[in-house]
Amino acid sequence: MRCPTWVTASEIDGWAESIAARTLLPELIRRLVLATVERSNLERINFPAGEEVQRRGYDGTTSAKVATTFVRQGISGWELSCDSDPRGKANQDYKNRVDNAQDRDLSQLAYVAVTARDWNGAASWAAEKTAEGRFREVRAYDSNTLEHWLLDAPAVGLWLAEQIGKPIQGVNDVATYWRNVLGTPQILLTNRQGTTKKLAEWLAGNSGSLAVRAASPAEVVDVFSHCRQKPMP
Repeated sequence: MRCPTWVTASEIDGWAESIAARTLLPELIRRLVLATVERSNLERINFPAGEEVQRRGYDGTTSAKVATTFVRQGISGWELSCDSDPRGKANQDYKNRVDNAQDRDLSQLAYVAVTARDWNGAASWAAEKTAEGRFREVRAYDSNTLEHWLLDAPAVGLWLAEQIGKPIQGVNDVATYWRNVLGTPQILLTNRQGTTKKLAEWLAGNSGSLAVRAASPAEVVDVFSHCRQKPMP
């Protein structure tokens, strides 16, 4: 599913100048990975965000059974940055990982450098580093890449728009809808236990279709929002 360009590359580049972007960028990449990689194909994901961004090691790691457009097959180490000199920061991070590899075989690892800034030379830098043969593959993503990735993840695009202070008229994510519209879920769920159970089971991983009969579309949205926020046991 592809969505309109709710957040542009230039807006991401501007957002990168904020202090908040430094702690939220890992969450953005985590959300994008989870939104665009089938859970059955995602063996491991770790992107410490918020107060956890100071942890040692790679800024993020993934292990995927199948490659997607932006997530490589196998194990990948991710380095994330909002630095105003994306090439300089990428070179610094890359050198640090190579110099501190010790006995680890980096040739089994894909290396992904991500910057929230505009970096016109990202692709050529990645090609140069891949040619060195240190890692299995090297990739570099900038704000333009992130704009394209967001097209495949509508919910993440909406989330990021909210983070940068760009409200999208006529569209709400489930959490915001539930918070703004509903106040008494007990009344909402009266005589709807069977429906909520079926919805909760469907949300838990059933990839098929679910038919729901209701008095109005709004009623279905309300019950669905409740189940999405607080799934039934």
